[in-house]
Amino acid sequence: MNGRVTLSRWLVVLSWFFSVAVYAQLVTPINNRPIQPGDAGGTYLACSGVFTDLGGLQGDYGTSEQVVWTFCPPAGTTGKIQVEFVQWAVEPNGDGLRIYDGENTTAPVIDGGDTLFSSLCNHYRDYWSTNSPGVVTASNANSSGCLTFQWCSDLSVVDAGWVANISCVSSAIQPGDPGGTYTGCTGTFTDTGGTMGDYSNDENIVWTLCPDDPTTQLISVTFNEFDAEDGWDGMEVFDGNSTAAPILPGPDDIPDTRTCGGVDQGYSYIDVPAPDAPFTVTATTSNTSGCLTFEWCSDFVVTRAGWVAEVSCVERPVQIEECNVICPADMIVAMNPGECETWVAIPEVEVTGQELCKHVDTVFY
Repeated sequence: MNGRVTLSRWLVVLSWFFSVAVYAQLVTPINNRPIQPGDAGGTYLACSGVFTDLGGLQGDYGTSEQVVWTFCPPAGTTGKIQVEFVQWAVEPNGDGLRIYDGENTTAPVIDGGDTLFSSLCNHYRDYWSTNSPGVVTASNANSSGCLTFQWCSDLSVVDAGWVANISCVSSAIQPGDPGGTYTGCTGTFTDTGGTMGDYSNDENIVWTLCPDDPTTQLISVTFNEFDAEDGWDGMEVFDGNSTAAPILPGPDDIPDTRTCGGVDQGYSYIDVPAPDAPFTVTATTSNTSGCLTFEWCSDFVVTRAGWVAEVSCVERPVQIEECNVICPADMIVAMNPGECETWVAIPEVEVTGQELCKHVDTVFY
């Protein structure tokens, strides 16, 4: 047999086995359980678990590995995934992780500040050598709450890999958080300086705060401190989930048209000195989203302490739109209008307007 032909066949066979191995590692089955040490790539739906390289807690990872893990909050969970790396040892210049802020590798990359291209894996790696990811949390802009990890090792040299703990954290806003949409009935909403620092010049930022369940809850924000440069820096509050929603008046409205972020906008300023705090802003009952949106603007000079506010939810009142009432069998219609009432019973008589159902023994014949 021709030696060249035989070698060619062996190369085809080896190439096929390598392709199958890589494909098997890249397939991401869905697991409704926490990840365990050494588990292969896949999607894991849980708010707990121990995430390691394929060598588990005791062994090293292997050569020529390409693996993708995705971690997502289980159904019904309002939080987002957080992964804390407690051990990290990866070969310099050859092996590494890339992390995506979402449920697959098309999501935005979480930049590790140390990008290296791998021709073997045909993608970049941001975490390698001593550059541990540390604590990584899905962003509030990431509606899935998931994180995806793409791993690649080269043809030689291995190391101990990593150990990380999986958890879910609230999507509620925290002190100093940047603009964006935050979901949760708790949290502390501050200016960009957090609870201790001042806000900065030339800021134009929008925060949207939403309840866990808009059908039964409304966002309520209590400002315990508010100190902005009088007449120049300020906030506009919108009764909804965007700046297209109706404006809610503040305790110190100053109509003004000025340039903020390069766009001429009219602002109703909330400029509340400490003695006037606290004050509370709550989404109205006509606001179906239950959210509040806050647009903040500061000019190019003079900063102040800003604000500290606590976020909560209040129960959405039950509204009876037209006050139409269906009387149950053991009741009759009262002749005098009064407060709207509802009854859970088999209907007998339908009435309209402000008429109400009353027990028979409360009505004069």
